[in-house]
Amino acid sequence: MSCKYHPSLNKIGNCVDCGADYCKECEVPITRHGNICLDCGVKFAWKKILISIAFAITGLIMGLNASGPGEGITFAYIMWAGFFGYHYGGFWKKIGDFFGDSVAAGVILLAVRMIVSLFLGALGGGIIQFISYLKIIKKKGQLQALQTA
Repeated sequence: MSCKYHPSLNKIGNCVDCGADYCKECEVPITRHGNICLDCGVKFAWKKILISIAFAITGLIMGLNASGPGEGITFAYIMWAGFFGYHYGGFWKKIGDFFGDSVAAGVILLAVRMIVSLFLGALGGGIIQFISYLKIIKKKGQLQALQTA
């Protein structure tokens, strides 16, 4: 078998979600999950984007209830960015590996993770993560357009 989008390229692996073959060009590495194909990568990206929108809407409602439009926009961004900060790459896995598996370490790490996630996301991590998901979606669209042309 070969890659769905690049039949002339050698496969380098199989998707951990659906089992499809993929080439280096279509590999989507997901931290703490494994490597997935482009199709599953797009599903994953859309899922994260939609969840982040739900967080933003929640923040908007909280902010509007707190004070007004300015706070609504601020809360929306903080909740949206905090979601992406919480899920930011392999950073948290490395920290967790360092602290180990004890319950006390887990509770402390969760508290630290929540606080740092807000800063990490709000200071650009959320935007970087969001853009990386958009790139996965765009890549599949471009490859599909080439196949139908």
